[in-house]
Amino acid sequence: MNSYEVSIGLITILVVLCVVSLNLTQIVIAHGYMWYKVPLWRAAMMLLVSALAKTNRVPFDLMKRESELVSVFNMKYPCMSFMLFFLADYANIISMPALSAVFGLAYA
Repeated sequence: MNSYEVSIGLITILVVLCVVSLNLTQIVIAHGYMWYKVPLWRAAMMLLVSALAKTNRVPFDLMKRESELVSVFNMKYPCMSFMLFFLADYANIISMPALSAVFGLAYA
């Protein structure tokens, strides 16, 4: 587990404490009564930065250099493992905006 995953977990706990429910439907409904982005704007910015870091997007993509993208991934993993590795990466990219939408960052 990386340090940005800890911050995502703490932000999740903070939103759950504000809503007083673990039900995702109740969290989304609670945004209609009180827009949590305003009182939790620091947490919203931390979630945005943590989501960028978790999905290895700019400026946090330093681990994936161009030379490593060309050679290492193609040689290190066989066909099925290579496919599963990149499917997991894209699933992570899809799950971060979904998490942001549930916690109210999508309401602009």
